[in-house]
Formats: sequence, C-alpha cells, structure tokens
Amino acid sequence: MARPPKPTALKRAEGNRGKRPLGDKREPEPEILTDLAPPNWLSEAGKAVWERQAPRLAKIKLLTSADVDVFAIFCQETGNYIDAQRQLNALQAAGGGKSPLIVRGNEGKQPQPNPWLIVQSMASKKSLALGREFGMTPVGRRQLALEVQTDMFGFAEKSTHETTAGRYLQ
Repeated sequence: MARPPKPTALKRAEGNRGKRPLGDKREPEPEILTDLAPPNWLSEAGKAVWERQAPRLAKIKLLTSADVDVFAIFCQETGNYIDAQRQLNALQAAGGGKSPLIVRGNEGKQPQPNPWLIVQSMASKKSLALGREFGMTPVGRRQLALEVQTDMFGFAEKSTHETTAGRYLQ
C-alpha cells in the first residue's frame, strides 16, 4: 500500500528538504483551534485527557478545527483505557491482591480473560493509532520531527534556525 501524501503544512514545518513544490494550492488549511473546551459527550476520563493534551497540541499548532473529532476520539479511547485500568485495580484491591486478569466463565468452570482487559486492549490500540497521528508517540514524533535547516556548507548555527515547533517536539 502506498504511503499517503504528506500535508503541505507538515512539509512546510519540516523545511521542505527536497525543495519540491509544496503541493496542491487547493489543499485546505484549517484554522488553529482556539476554543479548547472539550466536547460535552466525552466521558470524565476523556475530558481529563483532552484538558491535558489539547493545550500542548494547540501550542505547537497541530490541533486545528478540522481535527476536533479525531482528537476527541483519541481522548475518549484513552479515557476508556484509564477507566478499564481503574476497574482492574479496584478488582485487585477487592480480591486481596489476587490478580483480576483471569475470571471464571458463566458456569464458573472455564477461566477466561477479564472483560475489562478486552476493553483496555481495544482502547489502547485505538488510542495509540490516533495518538501517533498527533505525534504523541516516539514514532509519531519522529515523523513530525522538524529538521534544522543549515546553509549549503553547514556553517549556520542550529540556534539561528530553530523553530518554535521544533523546541516543543524535542
């Protein structure tokens, strides 16, 4: 499967190392999100994730008005992961430290994974995939990393070319 085209804003932020044309003039450039209030449909854990992460992404101009729904899903899935872990912690505390990872089936005979583990596993996969899109993992940051531009002979100082976004991504 072919790699999807890189958005013009990302090419611009990286410094357009290939010096190729920056892309389609018709490509939309959504406005940076200024209203950082979380959507009202997020769970409490999802809202907490939103309130922790949205200002960080807005500060480095990675959260736009077009990204709200995808970012909200990321926050909700991360909240689901947190809620599932809290449930597992509570079960372990109630069981006197006994691991809550395996439970007995309907008839009490067959051991099976705790349903909260399944919720947690699904939420983590979705959260990581969406988080990568916003540079929230080491791999995601590597893809968003801004390379410092130097002159042709490498005499320029890094500090003179450092961008605001570059400081936050390091």
